[in-house]
Amino acid sequence: MHRLRACVSWQLMRMRVGSTATRSYSPLSCCWMEVTRRNFPSALLEISSLLPRSCLVSFDCEFTGLRGNDTREEWEDTPEERYSKLRDGCSEFCLIQYGICLFVKQENEYEVFPFNFYLFPCHSLGRRLDRCFRCQPSSLKLLSNSGLDFNKWIREGIPYMRETDELWWKRRRKEAEEPSDEELNQCLGFSRVFKIIADSNIPVVGHSVLLDLLHTYSHFIDDLPKVQIGTYTLVRMQNPIWLT
Repeated sequence: MHRLRACVSWQLMRMRVGSTATRSYSPLSCCWMEVTRRNFPSALLEISSLLPRSCLVSFDCEFTGLRGNDTREEWEDTPEERYSKLRDGCSEFCLIQYGICLFVKQENEYEVFPFNFYLFPCHSLGRRLDRCFRCQPSSLKLLSNSGLDFNKWIREGIPYMRETDELWWKRRRKEAEEPSDEELNQCLGFSRVFKIIADSNIPVVGHSVLLDLLHTYSHFIDDLPKVQIGTYTLVRMQNPIWLT
């Protein structure tokens, strides 16, 4: 499965404890859970129960595109220009999948629990959340060739919303009759997974995840600031972030 490309990498799967090698896993035999709207509640419960026992969290994202023709990276870009282009891409393109892998340390090995979440933006709480997004043909073709089901993405994708949108909705509800808290909880969806991981203080491991981190901030917290700041302090996580 394309989602597990980086999330369950051989580099992590072959970690060693002392002098004893961990159990060798094959990507084909690894027991991963595909998560949609239908089984999201049970997946959320499982992740909540696994996190206290986990020593590592690995993640990886897929998007509707990487960068537009007007924001392609050039070798002479300054750090500020590069960040500005990445920021524009995060505001234009949408998350399709979010892969999370929890590592539970046993005596001389790691037990691995991969989850593959189909995500689709929440759009049912007003026009503010019904945002437009772009798609890049090359990215969609790559995902299709890797087996991504676009019908499942649209029909069964788990909603999510940003912290700022959640606060906006709560303020608005105080002023007028709005959808119930149950509908808000449904729209929060995957954002709840992000919050419990961000609050867990468990090390987060990723491979070439600058764009993933920026998208994570843009889709679960707020618009990226126009001025570049420390990327890893930008994402409001207590977790140490380890790069491979």
